[in-house]
Parts: sequence; C-alpha cells; structure tokens
Amino acid sequence: MNPNVPRGAAVLLDYIGGLETARKGAAAYNTVIGHIDEKGKLPKPVTSMTLEELLAEQLRWVRNLKQKSGAAGRYQIIRKTLKSLVKELKLPLTAKFSPDLQDAMGLALLERRGYGRFVDGAFPLKSFGNELAEEWASLPVLSTIKIGGKKPRTVRRGQSYYAGDGINQSLDDAAAFESVLAEALNERDRKPAPKPSTGPAAFPVKGAKNDEVVAQVQRRLKELGYSEIGNVDGDFGDLTEKAILIFRHDARLPLSGAIDSSLITALIKAKPREMPAGRAEASAKEVREAAPEAKTNWLTKVAGFWSAIVGAVIAFLNWVIGSFADIREFVQPFLDLLAGVPVWVYALAFAGGALWLYLNGRKGEAASVEAVQEGARR
Repeated sequence: MNPNVPRGAAVLLDYIGGLETARKGAAAYNTVIGHIDEKGKLPKPVTSMTLEELLAEQLRWVRNLKQKSGAAGRYQIIRKTLKSLVKELKLPLTAKFSPDLQDAMGLALLERRGYGRFVDGAFPLKSFGNELAEEWASLPVLSTIKIGGKKPRTVRRGQSYYAGDGINQSLDDAAAFESVLAEALNERDRKPAPKPSTGPAAFPVKGAKNDEVVAQVQRRLKELGYSEIGNVDGDFGDLTEKAILIFRHDARLPLSGAIDSSLITALIKAKPREMPAGRAEASAKEVREAAPEAKTNWLTKVAGFWSAIVGAVIAFLNWVIGSFADIREFVQPFLDLLAGVPVWVYALAFAGGALWLYLNGRKGEAASVEAVQEGARR
C-alpha cells in the first residue's frame, strides 16, 4: 500500500480491492476485466503500462474483445473514470499505472465520495457507505435506496447499487461492510496501546464478561437506536465495540471502541438516533425480507386466515348436509363415529383456533414492522 495513504483509507482500499479483484498482493494491481491478462491478450502487465497505453488498451478491450467495460487495476477503474482522474490529479500520460499510482487514485475516489467528511464526523456512516457502493458495484448498499431516471428502481440493503443490470451484484453483506467502515474510523486515530496499569481499571475493557457497566452501556445504546449492539448481556465483544464506534462517530467524539467517562456522559445526554427516511417508510413486504421473524408471523397470519375460511366452509357444508334427510342417512355412520358430537362443532372450534392464529400472526407482523421502521432492530 502506498505509504501516503492514511491508515483508515488503507483499511477501506484493502477491503474494496479484495472484493473487486478476488486477488491479493501484486496480482490484484494487474487484474483487468474478464481476466484477459490470463488469456495472453495483453502486450504487457497493466502496472507496466503508461496511462496513455492503458487508455488505448481499455478502448480496445471494449471494441475488439467485447468486454463490458475497461476496468483495470486493483480498484477496477474504468476508462471514463481513469480519464477524469488523470485530469483531476494532473497526471502526465507518460506516468505508469503502478501500484502506488493506483493507490493514489483509489484514495482520490474515496475523497470524491466524501471520505474527508466521513472521518471528520460530518457524514453519516450509512450515507458514506452508500456513496462507495455507487462507486464500486461489489459493495452492498447499507439502506434502501430509491433510484430515479428512465427506469426507476428500488435497491434494498445488502444489494449492489447496480442490482438488476444483469452484470453486477454485491459480494459481501451489509453488516460486514459496516464493520469495515467502523474499523476504518478506529484505525484512523489508533494510538499505541497504553502500558497496563497495576491498579484496578476504572472502566471495563474489551473482553470483559458479565460486566454491569458494559450491560448499562449496551442497554443505553439500544435505547438510542444502535441495534448493532446485539444482545444486552454484559459481554464486551466485537458487536459492542462496533456500536460504540458508530455512536462516537455520530456524536463527534474521539474515535475509539473503549468505554470511558466521555462516552458515558455522551450516552446520558444523547437523543435517539434518527432513522433514515427509507426505513421509516419501509413497506410490510420490505420488512418481511429484512426481518425473518416478520416473515414467519406473516406466514402464520396467512395460514390462520385460510384455515379459518376452510373451517367455516366445512361448518356450512355440514349444516347444509344436515338439512337433507337422504344425504344425512348416507353420512350418518360417519357422524356416529364422532360420538354424537356434530361435525360443525369441531369445524367451528377449528375455525376459532385458526382465527386466533391469524390475529396473533397479524399482531406479531405489525410489531416487527414497527420495530424495523423505528430502528429497534436491523
């Protein structure tokens, strides 16, 4: 990695490069669209090409080799983007597309999408993540996005920004991407670990188990809408550290996953987290796709509804059958098997139970929808 790339940005670029190329080390910097480098269709590795040579090659790939784009390098930079970066960074066309230059271009793309504002606490984590997903198709969006244009579409959390184009798809889940963003924030301001104190610690540290202070912090974070916390169990693990990092970022506190007096004070004064408009307006269908228990309750509701209908129909048919003597005489042996209890009684009991299932399923579904819309769960 180029030593001039800040540590937090390096974390993001390592993650993006890994997803975009599925390669590590020097091989990632030489990756091109369709892996045509492995098919002997390149005059030399792209890291040995000048920018002028690469721009000409990218045009050839699209025209003659029928590639979908001219994406090249660790960050899969297409020809249009490469031309804009050459202009923005004032690069000579004689410069080589070296690993260091690719890293500098990757950093420039992060900056275009708001990296500076993100690390300064002026750009919410999810919004910045969505901007990166628009730049790199392998990244998942972090909230539902409605995209206009000639063909309006809705992209849901976890999908590629370009989902539906028949070419691109996200290569990781949204929670993993959020963890990388939180790690980038933490890495930016990481300080050398302090020497261990010989006295008792004022606050619990990561790895603490069944700790009451940790449980209070977890409970308060959950009240404020930071569902990343997971369970309120008093265990200081990765999920707790991640939620603390995101809260500190939103509250514009020094970035650290630690529990200290400044965090406790900020938690006491903080107002509930504002939910994105897309979540507050999420439809029941979108919630069912995001929350497994909501879909289970919905299926229970549907099953209860149709069971009630079937039970009512059976009861009605039994009443009709009882009204016709000849038919009743024919079915009487079967009715006698029920020990003198009319079938419609059983059918009505079945319908009542099914109705109870329907009402409880509907109630559970509504609770799940409300929880997602208000941010009580992811």
